[in-house]
Amino acid sequence: MLLPKICINKITDITVDFLNDNNIKGLLIDIDNTILTPKYELIPNLVDWVNYMKDNNIRLCCVSDTNSIKKQKMIINALNVNVIINACKPFKKGFKKGLKYINLNNTEVAMVGDQIFTDILGGNLLGIYTIYVEPADLEDEDFLISIRRPIERIILKKYRK
Repeated sequence: MLLPKICINKITDITVDFLNDNNIKGLLIDIDNTILTPKYELIPNLVDWVNYMKDNNIRLCCVSDTNSIKKQKMIINALNVNVIINACKPFKKGFKKGLKYINLNNTEVAMVGDQIFTDILGGNLLGIYTIYVEPADLEDEDFLISIRRPIERIILKKYRK
């Protein structure tokens, strides 16, 4: 349940060809440290990548545990995608809401995120294809998340074997 289907460096490494090869029509995307650094900066080339996905009919929705309306509005304005906040990952509520927004079922979607115990576990619990991305910036990370990172590294070592 804690292992992703694949691990990649950054979300912009995902291609339409890869999604098509895996019958994925939509992406549920984590915000913090997946597409946005702790300093509220979008990762490089994200806007172009989002437009590329949309141009190829890939449906997108951000699903985040953040409770920041400021962050939500920033992502909506920058990327023009639906954003679910207070998703309570890994519980099913936020993921199901995301699936409803993009009008796809769990077998047609991938969850993309940087945390094993929220993004990957939650996606796996719903039978969603899971894609782990390396965190965008570890320096200014929340204290509780930084405590989990060493445990995540152990889990990811098992994946990479």
